[in-house]
Amino acid sequence: VPQLVRLAAAEQQVPHVLVPSPELRHVGWLAHLPPEAYRNWQKPTFRVSIITATRPAELRRLLGSLLNAHYLGDKVDLIINMEATADQTTLQIAHGLRWPHGEKNVRHRVQQGGLIAAVSESWYPGSFDEYGILLEDDIEVSPFFFVWCRYTLMMYKYGAAVDTHPGLFGVSLYTPRRNELVKGKPRWNSNEYFWDKTKTRTSPYVQPLPCSWGAMYFPAAWMSFHRYLQYRMTNPSIKVDIKGSLSNTWKASWKKFFMEMSHSYNMYMLYPNFNNQTSFSTNHLGSGEHIKSAGGDADHLPIDYTVPLVEDWSSLFDQLPGSRLPHLDDLVGMDLLGKFQGIHEFTKHFSVENLQQQTGVAAKEATLAAKAKKKTQRGRKGKEKKQQQMQQGSWKRVVDRSGSQKAIQSVLKKKKSVHKH
Repeated sequence: VPQLVRLAAAEQQVPHVLVPSPELRHVGWLAHLPPEAYRNWQKPTFRVSIITATRPAELRRLLGSLLNAHYLGDKVDLIINMEATADQTTLQIAHGLRWPHGEKNVRHRVQQGGLIAAVSESWYPGSFDEYGILLEDDIEVSPFFFVWCRYTLMMYKYGAAVDTHPGLFGVSLYTPRRNELVKGKPRWNSNEYFWDKTKTRTSPYVQPLPCSWGAMYFPAAWMSFHRYLQYRMTNPSIKVDIKGSLSNTWKASWKKFFMEMSHSYNMYMLYPNFNNQTSFSTNHLGSGEHIKSAGGDADHLPIDYTVPLVEDWSSLFDQLPGSRLPHLDDLVGMDLLGKFQGIHEFTKHFSVENLQQQTGVAAKEATLAAKAKKKTQRGRKGKEKKQQQMQQGSWKRVVDRSGSQKAIQSVLKKKKSVHKH
């Protein structure tokens, strides 16, 4: 029956949303979506990509939580990426899994690639509407992680033009309790921080920080990251520092390079911010490249990294301001080092021109988004002025806070010379 409905709706060009009846209690937020979201409901596709090697117990726990999640009737494909060192038990778990929500693909490296390659090559979008949910094997997800992904995506990517912006590169499933980029890696409480700044405890926030403990990444941004990482890897002499950030000393982290890009181009990720940092994923601190022993070490205590998982969507939904996601203009955030700033500190310095200079891959999506913004007339106070700032912002006007722009420009110049030859 669902397939017949889809065919009939496609033939008549009628927007449709199909949700299995047992899942209806989890989609009360549909009433808050704009008409554009309904028209675009069928556009996005989803892939969950797992990175694993020699932690079969952790992999089994992650897969169990994924099988227990609500997918709202959507087709969600699964990729299991195994390092060359994967043990026999891990291989058996990966190949023996029955995945009922879409296609399953198992990949096994023949030569060890390391953590940067393991993550960056774990997913590559097949279109501008394919979204990747990246999970390392010591992560566990909430039954409602996909509901969060769907809601935020339809609001901020496929909703009203006034609530979309090409600088948004993804949606985190996890709320951090430590700032790992500041000396001493201080603890921080997102609820108290934003209450002090805005008198709102549980509104989502934005930050240029890519999350490695469960997140959905947007296709254009991930394509851009691939291009940026490629040229950084082939030009190792280039030094790109973020002033005051511990990431400048990191050696084997894909996040270091993603942050160079997001910081320099004023791109940002959406983070959940519910009471007690209750999240849609949590980190169980499996032993690996950055953590010495399973369950954490002296520098990684469970109380700082293993957060509560969302178990009741309805009560969580009520924590949002007005029981709904805020408009883009109303989002708050902070920079990489934890300094408070509003959404417009990001959007006013981001421009389509910057994205095109960064990589031609993302230009199509950014241009379409910009045109949609120009055509939309919402009458919101100050909207026209803000849109002009976004559209007219140029490469030269981007604030050069750390010397990153000059370094990246040199990468781009080399890229152009390669293309000419």
